[in-house]
Amino acid sequence: MRLTDLSTPQVLVDRARLLANLDRMQALASSHGLKLRPHAKTHKSPAIAAWQIERGAIGICCAKLGEAEVFAAAGVADIRLPYPVNPFEAPRVLALLDRTRLSLIVDHADVARGWSAAMRRAGRTLDVLVKVDVGFHRCGIDPLNPGAAEFVERVAALPGLRFRGLLSHAGHGYAASSEAALEQIAREEAAILNDLAAAVRARGVAVDDISVGATPTARFSARQAGLTEMRDDRPY
Repeated sequence: MRLTDLSTPQVLVDRARLLANLDRMQALASSHGLKLRPHAKTHKSPAIAAWQIERGAIGICCAKLGEAEVFAAAGVADIRLPYPVNPFEAPRVLALLDRTRLSLIVDHADVARGWSAAMRRAGRTLDVLVKVDVGFHRCGIDPLNPGAAEFVERVAALPGLRFRGLLSHAGHGYAASSEAALEQIAREEAAILNDLAAAVRARGVAVDDISVGATPTARFSARQAGLTEMRDDRPY
């Protein structure tokens, strides 16, 4: 078959280059002792997700419940939604919990309580992380607020929820004008998360996961101490 024989528009993938990129991203995470949970919103392909998991990824991220449903149906066993989800969607989340290990984030007390109530009614447990605003100001709790650690403690105490840790997205890195600025953002992000984690642990709450994910800062985030997970999927 020739390229001119294909109808347009058409998506073509250079398999060798794609697999080499997946290898590079996994190597970056593994070489620094980090778990890799690539974001599937970029490729939206169960086949590519399977290749990532074969190379060592612990699971994937999805941008919305609809994506998670597709990947769960394809057999992906561990899916994280690093965005707020309304407890109104509890029936869909409960259905997903029957097919995959699902986790999502909370950054508001009412939403956390809503998920707690939904899980208690269903007799289930939902894994949650607290989203932390590290400078992008799109969502997440303010880590400089004196009540930040207390908020995390309250979330961890809610029945029906299993607190897993802290999660951030340094989206402001896309506006950085230099490599030095990107490295600074990655350092600041890690410092904010580690400081908050220390304050939460001082309250007797375990913080197992500290998850970061942004393409521009990925290669610098991999070098930061205290982190456990990277969510980016595009290598450098």
